[in-house]
Amino acid sequence: MPHLPIPIIDFGAGQLVSDALAVRGRANMVMGDEEGPTSSDGACLILAFGHSSQATSDVGNCDWTQNVHAPLDRCFSIIRRLGPSIRDNGGLIIAVLPGEALLTRRGAGAKSVLYRSVLGLIEGLRAELLPTQARVSVVITDPREGLDGLAQRLAVTIADRAMYSLPACFDVAAIRAIFEQMSKALAQTPSDARLPPAGPMGEVYREAISG
Repeated sequence: MPHLPIPIIDFGAGQLVSDALAVRGRANMVMGDEEGPTSSDGACLILAFGHSSQATSDVGNCDWTQNVHAPLDRCFSIIRRLGPSIRDNGGLIIAVLPGEALLTRRGAGAKSVLYRSVLGLIEGLRAELLPTQARVSVVITDPREGLDGLAQRLAVTIADRAMYSLPACFDVAAIRAIFEQMSKALAQTPSDARLPPAGPMGEVYREAISG
């Protein structure tokens, strides 16, 4: 049975992700600013965020509504609309994000704020989906990585539903610096503590609790 096309919500890297999926022969459809799926087969959804090309001075000069608030609100709205279907079908949500979502760089601008905000939203979604069969993956891109490399990592992510997929530029030291703080926080969290459906992503799934 052929795979259904994977919807890719374009936040700047839609074409890149589409080309990478095409390398492995995976059907997909890119949706732009005015588009967005109204329903889903619950199998897979990709949110594709692009690389930041803004200057170091953009924090004070940029339009924060356009560069941060609007795309973040759109991302949340799409997940709120399709989240229940993906949850019920044990599907997969993939967030494709540039390295700025994890690495601190000098002169980080508004787009870096957006990427980190999306990462926080995605991690909150991951926590809320833990009791279900649905999963959330984060694929970090690197402009130095070739299309074949990204294609291979996307294929593995879709097949294995891995939590993170990092490019080769993330060495052991970089990974430890990023995830050590996360691991410490997780170690101090009781394993039986369930997050209340009160956070921003809780709205997506609150209806499941109410019946």
